[in-house]
Amino acid sequence: MAKGPTFREWTAAKMADPKFAKGYRTARARIDAVDRLIRALDGYRVDANMSKAELARSIDAKPEIVRRLLTKDGANPTMETFVEIADALGLEVRLVPKEAPETKPKRMAKTDATAATVQPRPSTGRRAGTKKNVHAYA
Repeated sequence: MAKGPTFREWTAAKMADPKFAKGYRTARARIDAVDRLIRALDGYRVDANMSKAELARSIDAKPEIVRRLLTKDGANPTMETFVEIADALGLEVRLVPKEAPETKPKRMAKTDATAATVQPRPSTGRRAGTKKNVHAYA
């Protein structure tokens, strides 16, 4: 049985097509952005000395759901779950403009110029993590 190309070889060949390359880079950037946000939430959880099971209880979720979310590569939570976890950790989610290149067009679609951040809420009385803001651009 003939062996086909590896994924890396197949992807390298497909990247020669500009349309494929653009779509691939866009999808990869979005996956990486979600991953950075999930890792940031998990970092704040660790800083707050909260177990995954405790976090699950605080959002009325099964422990295995939170465990999979925080440990599985490529996790893609709903916005509702993401915001619930952020809230349980004393964080708020904000949209902020991306740092645009010098030659920014005068009118830009909002979806092209936003990034998400996860950061401690001001003085909630809860112990929030000490990490700096985490930006995830898509």
